[in-house]
Amino acid sequence: MKIGWAGILLSLVIVAAGCSPSEEPSKGAGASSRPRRPFVPRPSPPLPLPPASPVPLPDPPGTVSAGVTAWNIERFDGAGEGDESFPRRTGEHLKSMARVLLGTSPAVIGLEEIDAFSEFTEVAPIDQIVAALNEEASGGAVEKPWQGFSGQIPGLPQRLALLWNRELVEPIAIRELSELRVGYTKEKRYPVTELRFPRIPLAGRFRLKAVPAFDFTVVVMHLKATDLGFENGLDENDIRRRGEVEDFLFKWALRPEAQGDLRDEEMAFMGDLNETAENLVYLLDQYGTTLESRGLLALTKDDLRDEKAVFFFADGEFSAPAQYTYIGNSEKGEKNSSGMVYWRDTIWSDRRSFIDHILVSRALAPRLAGPARPVYFDRWYPVAEYVHFSDHRPITIRLVVPLDYRSPSAAAPAS
Repeated sequence: MKIGWAGILLSLVIVAAGCSPSEEPSKGAGASSRPRRPFVPRPSPPLPLPPASPVPLPDPPGTVSAGVTAWNIERFDGAGEGDESFPRRTGEHLKSMARVLLGTSPAVIGLEEIDAFSEFTEVAPIDQIVAALNEEASGGAVEKPWQGFSGQIPGLPQRLALLWNRELVEPIAIRELSELRVGYTKEKRYPVTELRFPRIPLAGRFRLKAVPAFDFTVVVMHLKATDLGFENGLDENDIRRRGEVEDFLFKWALRPEAQGDLRDEEMAFMGDLNETAENLVYLLDQYGTTLESRGLLALTKDDLRDEKAVFFFADGEFSAPAQYTYIGNSEKGEKNSSGMVYWRDTIWSDRRSFIDHILVSRALAPRLAGPARPVYFDRWYPVAEYVHFSDHRPITIRLVVPLDYRSPSAAAPAS
């Protein structure tokens, strides 16, 4: 698991404490080409605080824990005065979103649907989120624990992001897995079913500061949209989603030589996978393009008894109707670009589903302290307020690592 440090790219990409190395707020990609109105902060009525987060379980003697959280934050292009896009967010909404995230006691956070730039302020959306986390975590103290990085490669306006608490972990390497994207260039046109990853997966490898021998890789991704199910066979979106999962596995996750500085047996991939865990397993087992696809994804940790399984769903045991991550409540009472008005204070109950997941590798499984859990922030606020946060719930896991941990590959030669 230990490899050389050559090729680490962090010096050029880390957004330190929400700012660039010069301490000036950074601009999102393409920001200079778009006119913006001046950003004038305006006090917003404070939202109620979420109930006190449950006191985290104490770490077992001789161990330390680290949380890993994923959240689709629904087209986040910033928050505050001047935000005219939906879902419109005030500064108070952003503060509450930061509190929701911090309530999961995370060391690493993966975000989906974060815009590259804001239409109404020079401060990039990633910097706004990092600043909010630091403000809520530090209470205004000078030392800011949170840092972050969002995707840089042109494509869809919405990118993926990784954030980390530098008091708990240190990044070894972070980069976009651009080699997995197919299409979305002017040089060559591909059939629709061959397109892959318009939102490029983002991977980071982190070392746990309290246990320097332990490091792990996290990949955040956002798969193609779904209609949930294969009753009439596979549609174009199903084929593309299957292709994205297979390409990630066969071209990267199962090829250590392709991973470079991100290489680590202890790995998790997570995000908005746009399908239930059962259907994703079924998609590869019954509709995989090769027999080698069968059995690679296990529904639960117990299913790792199948020696072929390489990842399992940390949330695979959730099946009750009340347990879902896609709320289906976005944009209520606001107009979209076509002028359509969505109703406020209502829920699309038929669209509720568990489509956000965290999958854990076989090697990382011993560190998992129980199943993943959704964060029910929508139960803490009125509908008229929480629809401005996101139409997805976060999902989180807790890793527990012995202080005397020894890497299973510590004796292996470095790559």
